[in-house]
Amino acid sequence: MGSKKDIPAVGVALGIDRILLMPGTENIQAKAQKKPKVFFVQLGLEAKLHSLTIVEMLRKAHIPMAQSLSKDSLGIQLGMAERLEVPYVIIFGQKEALENVVIVRNMKTHSQETVKVDEVVEYLKKLK
Repeated sequence: MGSKKDIPAVGVALGIDRILLMPGTENIQAKAQKKPKVFFVQLGLEAKLHSLTIVEMLRKAHIPMAQSLSKDSLGIQLGMAERLEVPYVIIFGQKEALENVVIVRNMKTHSQETVKVDEVVEYLKKLK
């Protein structure tokens, strides 16, 4: 790794194919993941700082979600949501962070509504 000294180390690797070949693992089934209902879009530093609160609210409410943690633009993140076929997108930018609201966008109709952060879980639960 570039060191001029010998550095003692130990390593281990397990392949999933080897684990599944072990005796007693014949009846193990992979758990199916739920398709995300919401894609969370965050734009700007202020939004990223406050976004963990909203993400935690959605996870505690068991609302399946996906998100992009990179600094991608709104268009790129909406494209990700379309590829994942997510029905709703929550947009949380600088302005929304300051006003303590989110924009919930219906990806089929492209209509959107502004919802208070405290009410977003209840709003999403009402949607089909």
